[in-house]
Amino acid sequence: MHITIAERLRPFSHTAGTYCVLPGSLLRFQIFPALLRVHDLSHATPKLIQEIPVPVKGPVKEFTVQLDLEKGAIDVWGFDLHAYFRYRILTTQQPKQFALYIDKGLTAWKPEQLILNHEVGSYFSAERLSLGSHKSQEWDRVAIRENLTEIFPTWLRLGQLLTSPSEVAYVGTAALFKDCLSASKENVGDAFINLFKVAFEGILSPRLNDEQHQGFALDAAPPTLSPLILLTEGARIIRSLFIGTQLNEIFVLPSLPAQFHCGRFLHIQCASLGLLDLEWTKHFMRRMIFHAASDALVQFHFPKNVKRYRLNGQFHPVDKPIQISKGKVYTFDSFQH
Repeated sequence: MHITIAERLRPFSHTAGTYCVLPGSLLRFQIFPALLRVHDLSHATPKLIQEIPVPVKGPVKEFTVQLDLEKGAIDVWGFDLHAYFRYRILTTQQPKQFALYIDKGLTAWKPEQLILNHEVGSYFSAERLSLGSHKSQEWDRVAIRENLTEIFPTWLRLGQLLTSPSEVAYVGTAALFKDCLSASKENVGDAFINLFKVAFEGILSPRLNDEQHQGFALDAAPPTLSPLILLTEGARIIRSLFIGTQLNEIFVLPSLPAQFHCGRFLHIQCASLGLLDLEWTKHFMRRMIFHAASDALVQFHFPKNVKRYRLNGQFHPVDKPIQISKGKVYTFDSFQH
């Protein structure tokens, strides 16, 4: 038995000047058809560190900026006056450096960051969440719809592909995390939407100041605080809605918001105990697969509506711990009220 997620996370925008954070870096890019602006997100106020002209001849048609969260890169393409062009922005081993790979066109472009082999970019593996949405990932429309089934999977994955250079502090727009943590299952969605509206621009590019003047009473963020905490801490809190671990206890769907009636969450790292894949539908557990990474006696905690389940073909009471053995696979299904 396998649990899979078919869709791939590649949000995109056709807006000139959209913002993107490069996975694995501390850099934000503002991308126009004929210009790249690069900002350092190490501090509360993004610092412009470079402007790179792109030799395209307007008008540019079908301009697209895509944040590829499968390969940890930003792809840019379109048609200028003469031909199709496409290039990729890649991370390097240094969090404040990047590389450019020209895939099509732009024969006159000779930036300092140019590379000949795009394989030097880092490729990432991370936990993967799906909440049942199959709509287009055109991010301008996603932002208008304000549907967390579309937003959360991207937010979680991008946040897990980044490392903030500063400690977490709930100030500036990050103060709204307090509402997310204190909200009930019924209201947590609204709290996250408020945070999303005030704390991001472009394709999930974080900001600590209320630059759209939404009317929130927010304390100023200290200069040393990185806005990347909005992505990394947000990913941590989002994850906690679906999984929790404490010593040899694993809490499955401990705080599932009401609007997430179905979903799949894969490659969940449960501390040193193992990896977990799970699926739920109609607010009820459907199946789960656990790959044990150690020998331990583990107590799985499920939502209150689960009374017993089938474990590797035999029914098992919900309150009884399981002796797991390293290297073995445990299949949970037939969850019963």
